[in-house]
Amino acid sequence: MIKNLLPDVYTVLSPFVKDIRTLQSDTLNGSLQSFKFFADGLPGIMYQESSQDLLIHEGKKRLPSLFLYGQTVKPIEITTGGDCRIIVIYLYPHVIRSLFGVEAHEFTDTCLDFDLLPFGEVAKTMELCQEASIERQVYLLSDFLIKLITRNNLSVESELQYVTNKMTASAGSVTLKSLQKDLRVSERTFERMFLRHVGITPRLYARICRFNATIEQLKSNQQTKLTDIAFDNGFADQSHFIRTFKEFTGLTPREYLAS
Repeated sequence: MIKNLLPDVYTVLSPFVKDIRTLQSDTLNGSLQSFKFFADGLPGIMYQESSQDLLIHEGKKRLPSLFLYGQTVKPIEITTGGDCRIIVIYLYPHVIRSLFGVEAHEFTDTCLDFDLLPFGEVAKTMELCQEASIERQVYLLSDFLIKLITRNNLSVESELQYVTNKMTASAGSVTLKSLQKDLRVSERTFERMFLRHVGITPRLYARICRFNATIEQLKSNQQTKLTDIAFDNGFADQSHFIRTFKEFTGLTPREYLAS
């Protein structure tokens, strides 16, 4: 969706924002609806409005209207019994610290209400979002990020951009030793950089990249044998693949396909 924005807007956002997606439902009629989120290696910003609260953690916590979230490692399920509208701005894995000046590891498997971040425009943005069309909301949120980027002359960390791109493109198979060598840093420094900017260790990020490759393969060809998917993506055997898949989704691959 981001590529459909105006070219100048895309140029400013593209180093920071990978995608923008929307979901709108006004036909629930009070029935319970759930949205499941699995590890994808991407932090993000979510805006939501609903006739009933959006709840997380088995309905024990109410989500704020606009929030920043970090790396998702544990599977998450969001539920609502009312009509809802959701906008998710998917950020690249290495940009939380560059954009917001906060340590990425502080947001892993959690989120923060935007009202708690030091941005004067947020209250105005929120006010406008509550009354606008979904297209207008996307524009307002994009405009907020553009102002943040241009006003502070922000840029991404090129070293982290390089290594996360390599890891994503290789589905986590590139060796960490080779990346450390490219950056000319020690293993400890490399891990510290990852925690500050990505929010998780390099090894865990590589595992998430591999998991996402298996998800895409399952989606594209449901007839593929699990053993083939395991070996195609560097797992030692099928049981190792199934354990990893269940760790990130709470489901076995067959349960995932069935659901």
